[in-house]
Amino acid sequence: MIGKLLKGVATAAAILAIGQTTARATTKLDITPTNTIITNSANVTGGTFIVASTYTGNSGTGNLDPFLQLQMNGAERAYNTALNGSTNPNGGNLDEKPGSTALTLGNIPVVTISGVQYREFILDINQVGNGIISLNQVQIFTHTGDMKATSLVDATPTTEAIIGFTGATEVFKLNNSPVTSASLEVLIDSGNGSGSGDMYLYVLNSAFGAATNSTNVILFSQFGKPPGTDESNSGFEEWAVREGGSTPPPAVPEPGTIALALTGLGTLGFGRLRRNRRKQTIEV
Repeated sequence: MIGKLLKGVATAAAILAIGQTTARATTKLDITPTNTIITNSANVTGGTFIVASTYTGNSGTGNLDPFLQLQMNGAERAYNTALNGSTNPNGGNLDEKPGSTALTLGNIPVVTISGVQYREFILDINQVGNGIISLNQVQIFTHTGDMKATSLVDATPTTEAIIGFTGATEVFKLNNSPVTSASLEVLIDSGNGSGSGDMYLYVLNSAFGAATNSTNVILFSQFGKPPGTDESNSGFEEWAVREGGSTPPPAVPEPGTIALALTGLGTLGFGRLRRNRRKQTIEV
């Protein structure tokens, strides 16, 4: 059983930053400061979600169960599948690395935050000099079996990457195309090093509807530029879940100890907190 998941959460009021270029004006969810938690209530598929950064130290073999690795300098995109080659409509491979696997709902832990149940996904990134990367798209689907994509719109400076699976149910989507000021870009710091969690994504458990533990879950993500501002420049990015499946671990802190950032009608700025490089460990 997992002990304290999030420690030393910033209690200061969070301000969101918006980044603007000639091609895009988006709302940035900046989780590069240590122990940052952002709850977003913008109108995205799947409802309210949470992104968080925690310094967990080296997770070690046996703590995390990877299901997707992807790598390509600049922009990169891929989804998990046990099928031989996740392909786009033109037949070309995406940017997945060997070892991509099928994932079932029962493998994804349930975390209770302020009395609400979420499914937890963990992301480890690898950047030169422990740099920052832009996460521009996450789409999550459920289906009774494993499958290949049937449509793909690649990211450009004015459009978000969008993928589709015929017959699958989309339960979460970070962004819709085209890019607008309502588009969300998550800024992630790779400072935890390889093999540790750099971002925790919490998606409402209720978004998965009547799906059962045996239902397949497909996660598609796109990083770098276009359309983000911080490109992929080094090793692979890795999505994982915590071993132990859907048995709920202890609840994480209540809102009084969480720095909330809500996006919707307006744009706010997110001030950077002084970084604390002291590592924290996952208690089991």
